[in-house]
Amino acid sequence: MNRGTLFIFLILLNIWTASSVTLNKNRIKQMKDSSSSRTQLVICRKKVDLIEPDTFFGESQLMKLEMPYNNLKYLRGNLLKDTKNLEEISFRINQIESIDQRFFSGLEKLQMLRLDYNRLKQIDSKIFNDLLSLTFLDLSNNQLHYIDANLFSNLNKMKILNLNNNQLKRFDAFTFKNLKNLEELSLHRNELTQLDKRIFQGLSKLGLLRLNSNKLSLIDGLFTGLNSLRLLNINNNSVRSISSNSFQYLEKLSWLDLGKNKIAYINSRAFKGTCNLIYFNLKENLINSDFPYTCE
Repeated sequence: MNRGTLFIFLILLNIWTASSVTLNKNRIKQMKDSSSSRTQLVICRKKVDLIEPDTFFGESQLMKLEMPYNNLKYLRGNLLKDTKNLEEISFRINQIESIDQRFFSGLEKLQMLRLDYNRLKQIDSKIFNDLLSLTFLDLSNNQLHYIDANLFSNLNKMKILNLNNNQLKRFDAFTFKNLKNLEELSLHRNELTQLDKRIFQGLSKLGLLRLNSNKLSLIDGLFTGLNSLRLLNINNNSVRSISSNSFQYLEKLSWLDLGKNKIAYINSRAFKGTCNLIYFNLKENLINSDFPYTCE
């Protein structure tokens, strides 16, 4: 078995009955304890590169699992089948390339999932189907180039979704349609060139939307109905014009960044109803940055 192989077996008998345990600099290779009362488990910077089938056997009380800064490449099988009480999971900052469709099966209490800073290029459309309580999902800083339209279909409690710093080029029109409680959506630093006008429909609770550092040229009608939107960042894209229906009646909008685009024309009614705007950036466009903004 490699030094990095994780099939954790109980070795430090004086620590396994604690409600919280952090394994940071200990060279724990195996762990198996059917009577464990652990609620938290952290395995960090251990060069772990494999999780064996019975690793989490008997971990029925576990509520928080963190395994950042390891060398994991694959998450296989239904390894978390005994951890039905998990509320938080982090596999961030590994080298994960693929995740088995069953890996998160049965985790109906899970609220936070971090998979950021890995090497994911695609994700099975059914992988999150059982995560009915999930409110936070971070898939940022991977190599995703496409998101299946049904990937988030069961995540109607989701509040924060991070998809930034990937290689996403497009979305299906209804990718986010079931995320009725979504409050923050980060799509910045991708390769998006165009978004369907229906993409954000129904996201009435969305307060923060980051689209900066993409390749968007058209934004007309994208934000209609986003009545809770407070912060909108479209900086560093390829937007050329702002029509009359681009931002109309976004009454709660207070922060808008349109800098570093190619904007040459703005309709005089583009900002009608946006009278709570405090920050407005139009620098580094073709139009004068002193454009006379008016919400009337």
